[in-house]
Amino acid sequence: MRTPRPLQLAVLAVAAATLAACAASPVDIDQFPQRVLVSAHGLRAEFMTDRDRLVYFGPLQGPNLVHVNRANHRLGPDPSGDYRFIGGLYTWISPQRGPLGWTNDDGHAQDWPPDPAMDVGPVIHTGEGEDFFHVTGPLTNTGLREMKSLRLEPDGHATFEYTLSNPTAQTQTGGAWTNLAVRRGDFIAVACGVAVVVIAL
Repeated sequence: MRTPRPLQLAVLAVAAATLAACAASPVDIDQFPQRVLVSAHGLRAEFMTDRDRLVYFGPLQGPNLVHVNRANHRLGPDPSGDYRFIGGLYTWISPQRGPLGWTNDDGHAQDWPPDPAMDVGPVIHTGEGEDFFHVTGPLTNTGLREMKSLRLEPDGHATFEYTLSNPTAQTQTGGAWTNLAVRRGDFIAVACGVAVVVIAL
């Protein structure tokens, strides 16, 4: 009987999550109109393409290690213009303010709410394999496009990779910004060199 390794979450230039090692299981990938579901190596991940969110990551039978506000999960933008918090693992482009910050559709500075193209997509499912998927977002107001992939690894961890591309003829500047929502009372552990920083929420 072996002792499972503790859960670890590392945030790097790409976001990565490590789970206790699980026994290998059959691979099953289903493509639905608004979700991509991948399960392999004892892990499961679900990405909602219509909301541009990883909304489930964890063991096959749970629990879900990602917090999602189900009340807002299926809702579109708020008619009042207020922001709807959906949660999950989601991405934005930084900086938020300043001359290189966010803009609205007219190109005017607007640091809130975020550009819907980089917050709720929708994204297009652009590829999959036995244990991974790729999604590509629409062109944002910054002129950049987001590409994301998730791979479930045989040793019981998953890697989420987030890349920005510039399909325009102009020079663009932006940084990859990854957000992860967890339930109140849970912990996030971030590897910083030889140290591990644990943040209680």
